[in-house]
Amino acid sequence: MPGVATVCRMVPSEHVAVVVLCNANHSLAYRLGEDILDIVLPPKTSTKSEAADSPHGPSFAKFVPTAELLGMWEGRLVTYLGELPLELKILESGDVHVRLGTQLVTLLNDPSFRDGVLRGRFSGDLGTDDARGRPYTLQLEVKLRGDVLNGPITAMTQYDGRGSSAVTHWVELKRKAASTTPAESQAAR
Repeated sequence: MPGVATVCRMVPSEHVAVVVLCNANHSLAYRLGEDILDIVLPPKTSTKSEAADSPHGPSFAKFVPTAELLGMWEGRLVTYLGELPLELKILESGDVHVRLGTQLVTLLNDPSFRDGVLRGRFSGDLGTDDARGRPYTLQLEVKLRGDVLNGPITAMTQYDGRGSSAVTHWVELKRKAASTTPAESQAAR
């Protein structure tokens, strides 16, 4: 939900789970989660990263996509009204281009990839009335499972003095095969 920070870090191999709840949207929750893990885990299994050392928390670290993420991903965003096409184009530069339905291409803001999960925010219109006319952003949090990225996408309204709301939907994306040039196609024959 907007206005809070929640961290849930699990290390099944060590039978450890750390949950940090903060009643404000602050990077301190992320740093505390990492610090607690550093205390309870042996040094070889510590998960502390350079991004967590950033004074602004993990979301401000430069996104450097791994080879397994690079390229075009296509699929669907499922709402209670139906499905919308969704595309992600992940570039070596760290830019992630997003197209929802026939809307303009936009950037995924504050992208990160940690523990197999791609996260970020972008603007778009789901075509549902959940936000009741209030502005919202879409928070993407998809897990890499081979050639599939899937998981929740949450429409989070902006705080307007009366509060805010969040409604979660489902995203399923598959890696699009790299296109070949006519010369490459001919050579493959």
